[in-house]
Amino acid sequence: MKKSLAVIALTFTLGACTLTPPPPAEAVDDGRGMVPINPAMVTQEQINAVSSKYKEVNKKQVQQLKEFAHGQ
Repeated sequence: MKKSLAVIALTFTLGACTLTPPPPAEAVDDGRGMVPINPAMVTQEQINAVSSKYKEVNKKQVQQLKEFAHGQ
């Protein structure tokens, strides 16, 4: 009885895994991180947080280039 229940549970689990649809094209991980499916839902706070992160990275890159140029 327990063995047949385990087999049935395993069958349903495997069947459910094969029947789940793939994620939509907007949700595919392309290395940019989490991208909202509806970009109109992005808040100004989120935009500011992302842009400040990239500004900080760009400042570091500029500083490294300046140090490299002056080092030679």
